[in-house]
Amino acid sequence: MKYNVKLFFLTLFIFAELFGQTVKVDEKKIYGKDGFFPVPIMFYLPSTGYALGGAALYYNNPEPENPDRFPNIIGGFATYSTKKQIQIGTRVNFFFGKNDYRYDLDAAFFRTPKEFWGIGGPTQKEDVTYDQYRVKMDFLFALKKDFYLGPFMWY
Repeated sequence: MKYNVKLFFLTLFIFAELFGQTVKVDEKKIYGKDGFFPVPIMFYLPSTGYALGGAALYYNNPEPENPDRFPNIIGGFATYSTKKQIQIGTRVNFFFGKNDYRYDLDAAFFRTPKEFWGIGGPTQKEDVTYDQYRVKMDFLFALKKDFYLGPFMWY
């Protein structure tokens, strides 16, 4: 167990050195047009074991001169664990007009292998894999500034 903890922190340190960024702020530039932000993912849970992956976020402001315009955002993540669990997902937010309309999409896939133990007599162990899909879409209308209402679909 001590070896696994040391290996985890060594890997975390290596990722931090490879992907770490120094952020410089230009105070003269107030509004950005677009950008990309990658992030490594590492974690350990008893149910997943060690997991590695990555996430990324891309944002774009079609009107960089307009300080009130919200940026459009596209993001995603993917992880794979030592217990063969897979997580993949994406998230999209688009704004239209003068932030009067908003479209959101959230889609994800999870594959989770588990052990199922029966009850009664001689207990039997069965290996089971759950595949889960999630999709949520909504199109919202601004009733007031920063207050949206509208239909959504969640599957």
